[in-house]
Amino acid sequence: MTDFDFKLFWHALSDEQKEDIASKAKTTVTYIKTHLICGRKVPSRERMRLLHSACAEYQNDLTLDQLVSFFYNAQ
Repeated sequence: MTDFDFKLFWHALSDEQKEDIASKAKTTVTYIKTHLICGRKVPSRERMRLLHSACAEYQNDLTLDQLVSFFYNAQ
C-alpha cells in the first residue's frame, strides 16, 4: 500500500472540487481545513467512508485503507 497525503491531495484541488468533496462527506470546507488536513481530528467511521467515496472521484486509486492510514499515522 502506498502512502496517501490527504493534505497534499486537498491543496491540489480547485475550490469547486473542495466544495464538492465537503458536501458529499456531509461537512464543510472550513471543517476539513481546520481539523482534517492537519490531522487534529479523526473522522468518524461514517464520515471516513463518505470522505473516501468523495475523494475517490478525484483520485481513482485511493483506497479506504490509505485514507484511514493518513489519519491514524498523523496522531
